[in-house]
Amino acid sequence: MINLSNLEEVTQMNKDHMKRTIGVVAGAVVMLLSFSHQDGCDKHSAKAQGQVIATSAVLDRLAPIAVAQFMQDHNRVESLRP
Repeated sequence: MINLSNLEEVTQMNKDHMKRTIGVVAGAVVMLLSFSHQDGCDKHSAKAQGQVIATSAVLDRLAPIAVAQFMQDHNRVESLRP
C-alpha cells in the first residue's frame, strides 16, 4: 500500500522503470530498423536474385543435354569451323 511517506520513493521507482522501458523499446526499434536496412532483401533485389538462381538452374539442367546432342552430331567438327 502506498502512503504519503513513501510516495516520493515509489514515484522515483516508477520514473526509473519508465526510463528503462523507454530505453529497451528504443533499442529494439533501432535494432529492427538496422536489420531491415542492412543487406535487406527488398522486392527488387529478391527478384534479381531469383532470376539469377533460375538462370543458373536452367543452365545446370540444359548444359549436359546440349553437350550430349553435340557429341551425337557426326558433323560437329565442321559446325565449329567459321
